[in-house]
Amino acid sequence: MPVVRPFIRPAAVFLAICSILFMVSMYHSEPSFVQEVIFPEEIALEKGVDINQKEQFVQAILDNEIDGNFDPKAFRKVCSSKKWNEQLIFVCGAPQGGLGNIRNVFLTCVRYAIEAGAAFVVPEFIPRDTEDISLLNSQKLVPFTHFFNQTQFIHNMREGCPEMKMHTTIPPTIKDNLIPLQPQSLLKEVFAGTVLLHAEQWRPAFDKWLAERPTKGNLVAVELATPLLNFPLKYDTQAFTDNFGRILQFTYPQRRLAATVLWALRTKFNVPVGPWKITPSAFFGAHLRVAADAKKAGWTGYDVQSKFLLETAETAGLSTVYVTSESDLAATFKKDAKKKNIMVTMKEELLEGKDLEELNKMTWDQRGLVDYEVLLRSSMFAGIELSSFTWNVALRRHTLSRQGYRDAWDTNVKDGEKLAMKDEYSWVFGQKHGRELFVESMWP
Repeated sequence: MPVVRPFIRPAAVFLAICSILFMVSMYHSEPSFVQEVIFPEEIALEKGVDINQKEQFVQAILDNEIDGNFDPKAFRKVCSSKKWNEQLIFVCGAPQGGLGNIRNVFLTCVRYAIEAGAAFVVPEFIPRDTEDISLLNSQKLVPFTHFFNQTQFIHNMREGCPEMKMHTTIPPTIKDNLIPLQPQSLLKEVFAGTVLLHAEQWRPAFDKWLAERPTKGNLVAVELATPLLNFPLKYDTQAFTDNFGRILQFTYPQRRLAATVLWALRTKFNVPVGPWKITPSAFFGAHLRVAADAKKAGWTGYDVQSKFLLETAETAGLSTVYVTSESDLAATFKKDAKKKNIMVTMKEELLEGKDLEELNKMTWDQRGLVDYEVLLRSSMFAGIELSSFTWNVALRRHTLSRQGYRDAWDTNVKDGEKLAMKDEYSWVFGQKHGRELFVESMWP
């Protein structure tokens, strides 16, 4: 067991000052781009936590999200404003594919259920094939708990929306009588064929549609047809949208392994990452999206992605990089980074023993949950605009930004910059306004 030397305050102050000077020069002295200065050791001292002791550090990571604990106040306000129908149940049609899309579909289903005043069934989904990840439909259902903490989800829903009745499974009396609905089809005006332009009109349109449907028995069950990138974030307050995604928490095994990875980064690479918010001057988070499915889909190739990620890490002044290890090209990326005096590591190198064995037993997407949690806490993060995973991470981090909500993809990105998003915590490679669907309807 290596001896861990505590980070002393002068060193932390020096790192923070360097970070501020870098961010100011990086963004031409625009104060809105300066990251919030975080001193993990001082916060730990105030809270009585010894973050130089592994068990306490890991537990502190598990106990603290980067954007704080789930705050139900704005959620309760929305729920209390709706008219609730005790005979109505919403079932979320099982989505398929990867984490980014499944998370968005689940949250959008919940949001529609709130708008309709309906009860909600904890959803299932269809994971991608374990042998060929380019096959998004494995033809089999898995439970909610394959990705998410069901106990925490139900608790958060009861805290934030006590009016909504939750079902862990579809009641047997309605299982064979589900009424299918593509929710955006109820309104004529939609953006890009999916996002509601006038969400305030949806409830009256739904009530009219439901009244015209023949029903059997007292309970009416509506099955939503995979509403991906469907509900406009601008319809709700920022306080609601910033908190809404927190109703979903990943399962404990992945979160614990992510916390263990962060501990290894802190001790093996001497980076000052802490359990609270986003620590400046710690490490760079790189989402290298070049696995078989991305290649098959014709996404941006390795050469372009690696160049962007390494140049962004250099611009950020960060010499330690954590990269997603979803393909063999992560090893190539590590070699290319070494030529620039940048040290690259990944979860398989940072975990050992039983932790590594546990990771290797997980599916490709479940291992991605570990990456997601680690990337959330990187000092600077970068990925490509084609990836919903990248947008999930970047938008969640954006809730900590001190800029206006839309500045990151409007005023911050200059013409010809080859960026789809840019704030003090994340850069997304692409075109300005190139992926409006994510901006308009991807829950943070």
